Amino acid sequence: MRFLCLHGKGTNSRIFESQTAALRYRLGNDHTYDFVEGSIPCDAALEVATFSSSDDEFFAYFDDVSPASCRQALEDLEAYIKSAGPFDGLMAFSIGAVLGATLLVQRAQTNAALPFRLAVFFCGGAPSDPSALNEDKFRFLDGAFDGEVLHLPTAHVLGKNDPRNPSWGPQLAKLCSSQLATTFVHERGHDIPSWHDQLGLERTVQCIQRTIDRAITSH
Repeated sequence: MRFLCLHGKGTNSRIFESQTAALRYRLGNDHTYDFVEGSIPCDAALEVATFSSSDDEFFAYFDDVSPASCRQALEDLEAYIKSAGPFDGLMAFSIGAVLGATLLVQRAQTNAALPFRLAVFFCGGAPSDPSALNEDKFRFLDGAFDGEVLHLPTAHVLGKNDPRNPSWGPQLAKLCSSQLATTFVHERGHDIPSWHDQLGLERTVQCIQRTIDRAITSH
């Protein structure tokens, strides 16, 4: 499968490659990964200190206080998918997951075909309501109010000690079909299990592989 990969705010594509290197190795050689860099410079995220170098630059996909910036990021992402796709899956971390999920919701709201067969979200936040963005405001979707709005196989890898919970990862999971979602909660914070956490890494790979298998059998 071919994955489109979106990094978190205050990181970059190279860092996201490093963050996911162990799990991509464990998933085997049947997949390819296309890492897309954000375009808005910003400060480094605290969580990436062990992955960054002195000459790294850090980016975001959009200004998270500007609905217009988020709309532009969605347009840019749509254009990238059109020019570089097709892709089988989305693999996204933190605010990259917010952007990817918002794109999926936008497609669903307009009854357009989804651009991915599955999505893998690491510590992802709830997506913005595209209808609200068009009115130049933010409204983050809430599973208790909006229900299940994304109907494709999804993997949700969350950190038990993530300071952004419960408003982030669990909220995104509640917006996805409960019959098609697989969730794993590791013992760490706002990051992705790697070689330093063998049990967490193995459980993460199992979660993603189950999602891939669901996408294959439902295709």
